[in-house]
Amino acid sequence: MFKKVLFFVSFLLVLFAIGFVGNVTKLSFENNFLPIKKAEEVKIFFVGDVMLSRQIGKIIDSKDDTKFPFELIAPYLNTADLVVANLENPVSLRGKNVGSIYSFRANPKVLEGLKFANINFVSLANNHIWDYGREAFFDTMSYLASSSIGFAGIGADFAEASRPYLWQKNGIKFAFVSFTSLAPNFLLAKDSQPSVLSAEAENVTKVIKEIKQSLPEYFIVAIFHWGEEYKTIHNLSQENLAKVAVLSGAKLVIGHHPHVIQDVGEYDGVPIVYSLGNFVFDQNFSEETSKGMVFEVVFGKNGIIKTSTTTVHFNKNFQSYLLSE
Repeated sequence: MFKKVLFFVSFLLVLFAIGFVGNVTKLSFENNFLPIKKAEEVKIFFVGDVMLSRQIGKIIDSKDDTKFPFELIAPYLNTADLVVANLENPVSLRGKNVGSIYSFRANPKVLEGLKFANINFVSLANNHIWDYGREAFFDTMSYLASSSIGFAGIGADFAEASRPYLWQKNGIKFAFVSFTSLAPNFLLAKDSQPSVLSAEAENVTKVIKEIKQSLPEYFIVAIFHWGEEYKTIHNLSQENLAKVAVLSGAKLVIGHHPHVIQDVGEYDGVPIVYSLGNFVFDQNFSEETSKGMVFEVVFGKNGIIKTSTTTVHFNKNFQSYLLSE
């Protein structure tokens, strides 16, 4: 009798063990192969002033290499989904210098270098866009469009200059709009033809609010060409305009023009980058002008996930590069 009971108990223990192992195996299998969905993200790099004329244009011509200014930095830039820059020169073979000795114009072939560097959107609302007059102004828009490089801040009229550049990836949508008050006055009025989008507070409010109303699902990035050259701290005018942009609906504010890096701030939780400094520019006369900042932003569907900054320098040939760790 005892042996029968012992056999029965042993049999039950074996069945339990088989069942337990089976359950463990099943749970382990499900955990190993259960798909884990990551949140969609978009990484955008914002870089400073890019000027491909003057000494840099001569170097490009001498080497017959439009990629040369970006050769050292391109691998890093291509880790982003999009790189945004301020293009500090018209691109054209036409026009007449209507400015000063500090007037720029680059051969349209330089746009190949921008594409190589993953710079697929440029801000054009700046003080050099009219350096070679009407013909070069319109040529710039035409060459950028034919190269599939987006732009904002200028147009045939005010409505076109106010139109944001729309871009999206992974279901995350962006509207880039570009302002300045540093262009010639006859280009900044609302009835100007052609037109550069003016950074007057009333104008900034109107344009950004209209974008927010018509495109509520888009993250609005407001780009400003502003401030005082070679000043490393932003001024009150920049700060006030940044606040106007944020209150109107901008989710990120980016600045250029001083040719040096300025401070990074925030208002109502929105990052404000007052000046990114130079990125590709033949201004190696000081330590401050020989470097720039890249503002790296990772966006998710609900807004900015994280930001970081990287400093870039340029060598005697004005090539941007990262310092080795």
